[in-house]
Amino acid sequence: LNALEDTNNEEGIRYLESVELYQDAIENIQLSTNNPYEYELLEEYSDLGDVYQSLAQHDEAISSFDNALQITKIQNGLYNLDQLPLLQKIIQSHLALGDLDNATLWQEYSHYLHLENYDAADPAMVEATFALTQWYIATFFRDNFQSANQKLEMIDNMTPRLPRSTAGLVE
Repeated sequence: LNALEDTNNEEGIRYLESVELYQDAIENIQLSTNNPYEYELLEEYSDLGDVYQSLAQHDEAISSFDNALQITKIQNGLYNLDQLPLLQKIIQSHLALGDLDNATLWQEYSHYLHLENYDAADPAMVEATFALTQWYIATFFRDNFQSANQKLEMIDNMTPRLPRSTAGLVE
């Protein structure tokens, strides 16, 4: 935060002021209700996470979104689908941090919520399964095809080796 305070960037200063306002609002709600899971806190934590994401402070954003996530679980049940927008924001912050392992865990949790709420043939479940499959494929390519040499080596290792004398028999 101090780095942004030193700049003359008006937008950055507005975001910093927003952080302070949200933190004050959260503290006031907690003091007045004496309940860390008060439903009013959900919006405050979510908005605070959005501001942190805008400031590229993704660890703080993840923490804020996680607080909002806990409130949705307490208020609406462990498997409620209101968690999904928060999960996507958490995933975005993990990706911004380059933390693919945690991003994948949260993507899998999103799929798990769908499993708890939909039948296998339900279009929402099919779409969630397709999204998770795409995630796995994208992660596989990201992990294995970082360089052209790696790609060629992988393809070369997957190509079956046939002796020249049996090549005619295969045709």
